[in-house]
Amino acid sequence: MSDDAPGPGSSITMEQAIANRIPAQRVQLTHRGIAALEIALAQLSLQPGDEVVVSSMTYPGVADAILRCGGIPVLVDTQPHHFLSGASELRTGLTPQTRAIIATHLFGVPCDMPAIAELAQARRCYLIEDCAQALGTTIGGRPSGAYGDCSLLSFGFEKHLSIGRGGALLTRSTDLHRTPPPEMLPPPPPTEERAILLGLWLAWYGSSRSRHRHSIPDPLVSGQWLRHHANHWRNPVQNPEILCQRLWKDIELALARERFRQWWKTRIMRPVRQRLGLPEPFTSTTLCPFQGMGPMRSQFALAQWQRLADQNERRQEQVRALRDALSGRPELHLPTPPRNGTGYELMQIGFLREPGRRNTLIQQAAQHGYEIGRLPWRLPLHL
Repeated sequence: MSDDAPGPGSSITMEQAIANRIPAQRVQLTHRGIAALEIALAQLSLQPGDEVVVSSMTYPGVADAILRCGGIPVLVDTQPHHFLSGASELRTGLTPQTRAIIATHLFGVPCDMPAIAELAQARRCYLIEDCAQALGTTIGGRPSGAYGDCSLLSFGFEKHLSIGRGGALLTRSTDLHRTPPPEMLPPPPPTEERAILLGLWLAWYGSSRSRHRHSIPDPLVSGQWLRHHANHWRNPVQNPEILCQRLWKDIELALARERFRQWWKTRIMRPVRQRLGLPEPFTSTTLCPFQGMGPMRSQFALAQWQRLADQNERRQEQVRALRDALSGRPELHLPTPPRNGTGYELMQIGFLREPGRRNTLIQQAAQHGYEIGRLPWRLPLHL
């Protein structure tokens, strides 16, 4: 257990636990990780023509949030071994119109934050750290998220600390303390909170290693509600993970159909319509609701926080074992170990140089009980 983890019987909150690990003047839990980014960008009061430099290898919602807040995303290249954008890559995107830099940590490997922080300070622009995929890492003797004027965390599925959906915004700059206080970010309705937690359980069950030996629980498969939805899917679903993702989306749409429908439609199209001077077709005002995190998910996250360091260490042991076993294979491209001063990787990737071999390798590994995944994003944003 880490020093900043709450002990048994502690009354510490999730916000306090985060602040104990990553120094911040304010920590605000949000409904989604991308909401934390949009709140941070909103505090910059971006004007027409203002630019935000960001890595091309990032979640598409990052570019959406920049556009929605009135800025122009400027994409820069990435490094070949870690898919990160360092100070040299970010420097190529800087112009007199640059208002902020978003440093994106990926796959558990943090960027060279000392160099990036020096660059942002020299150019007098804000620095935002996207720590969605690097919770628990360190660089230069400091935790990831401790360098920027603000930083954001994500607790969604496939993250190192997952509660189904959620995020946090950490602010250190006094200019960004206009962040809405907790009373301005009400938690989602209890029905939606339950749906999120149910979706997390379904997604975990479908993607866990047990999927090679077990099926989805009979009560879920044989239920009338599930049969109704399954009959409307054109193609039968063989992969339990895909099945769970569809179930989760159906649950969300059933509980808040109109709001989620509007949210999906406004992605990309809303900022594009604004730039073209077209009227707004929808009534929703943000890409993602400015909501807080419900108490159930907050307590769930707090419980996992105590085990985060141990889980990260186990992940790192698995990374070392995979790298040792796969090194020396010319048909594989393996990322190099992190630079000196970096804490540890939480996730690692490798991909085949020979086209067409990936799916065969995944199928052969699955037959022996091993899971091989793929990148969360198939292509950079500019492709």
